[in-house]
Amino acid sequence: MIVDSLGFLLSVLVTAANLDEGTHAPQVLAKLTSDQTSRLEEIRGDSKYNNRTLDRYLETSQADYKVTVVERPADAKGLVLLPYRWVVERTNAWIGKYRRNSKDYERTTKSAEAMVQVSMIHLMLKRHAPDPNVHQAEFRYPRKPMKKAA
Repeated sequence: MIVDSLGFLLSVLVTAANLDEGTHAPQVLAKLTSDQTSRLEEIRGDSKYNNRTLDRYLETSQADYKVTVVERPADAKGLVLLPYRWVVERTNAWIGKYRRNSKDYERTTKSAEAMVQVSMIHLMLKRHAPDPNVHQAEFRYPRKPMKKAA
């Protein structure tokens, strides 16, 4: 999944769970349109994207953007807030709230991709023009500060 800095979906590819993310990243990057790549400067990911297949794809496609790996600090224990990596995790949480995406209900990867796209369209429409008759419950749990990585 490729999302922008606000967490909105740019591109999605659903594959089998046993496939390596870094090796198959070129497939999802190839789905980006020229309009999207013209504004794209950097893609951030975890250590799975430190991959030779991805590096070869970036060279052959002559991409104007770079892939930056955001790694956990070596001495970190437990949950650590890493810069920028939480954006896609937040998007995964938003999409997971939709019942069809919370479990593996789809028979094909194409229908699973379509459901992710439909969920994001619905989410963006709700954010763009919220229903004034629907009241959002107030968040009442005290927020605990997270440790930030250096």
